[in-house]
Amino acid sequence: MQDPPPLARLCARRWAVPILADLEGSKGCKFVTLAAHLDGSRAALKASLGLLETLGLVIPNPGHGHPMRPEYVLTQRGALLTGPAKSLVRALDKTQALEFGLRKWSMPMVHVIHSGQERFGGIAEALGPVTDRAVSLALTDLQDNGWVKRKLFNDRPPRSIYSVARKAQRFAPMLTDLGLALE
Repeated sequence: MQDPPPLARLCARRWAVPILADLEGSKGCKFVTLAAHLDGSRAALKASLGLLETLGLVIPNPGHGHPMRPEYVLTQRGALLTGPAKSLVRALDKTQALEFGLRKWSMPMVHVIHSGQERFGGIAEALGPVTDRAVSLALTDLQDNGWVKRKLFNDRPPRSIYSVARKAQRFAPMLTDLGLALE
């Protein structure tokens, strides 16, 4: 089985993109500050920071000294992602879709469909190790929220084609920027 694309790896944890957005323009931060600003559970934020460390985007501050020093700092690679991450979080918040948009498969699926994968099998394959059930649930969720359109063809066998709806097209350039910065 193939590895998931970089954007799907980044979106595997709900708070990963908001953490990167929060770190834009900073020299790092303390965990307590992140927890207070993002209002996420300690466990979820720790897991997201762990993912960001694994991806090489943040590191624990290697320095010693003052108790107010940041606990987490961006790597050079991580700093490249803060701008696109902040743009995405702002756009999701502005459209009141932050909670929905930061679900595990929402953004990667919009990106994959916008990139040309229209059929269920192609979408699942492009996302890497994802179950058919997860793809089906995410596509249904995206359709219910008006982000993806499904066109059903009454062929034998029946087939469906998915496309990004107008409501979600504004996020495509931000997802492309985020995906490119990850590579």
